[in-house]
Amino acid sequence: IEEASFRTQWRNLPVDTPLALTGEGGGIDAISGATTTSRAAIRGTNEALALLQEHKDEILTRISKIKEGS
Repeated sequence: IEEASFRTQWRNLPVDTPLALTGEGGGIDAISGATTTSRAAIRGTNEALALLQEHKDEILTRISKIKEGS
């Protein structure tokens, strides 16, 4: 997605709350004329956030081990 104004909407958002388009009760404005693409970006972000939450402890443990080795 090349629209900088669309991409910057992700800045400083909480990682424990699913995202949604403004027309669907959320806070992300869709790209004009590209609602399907905007929804796909939201869906992908929410899937990534869910995966992060699901594996959070394992991820943090691995990061800690990496830091200990450096």
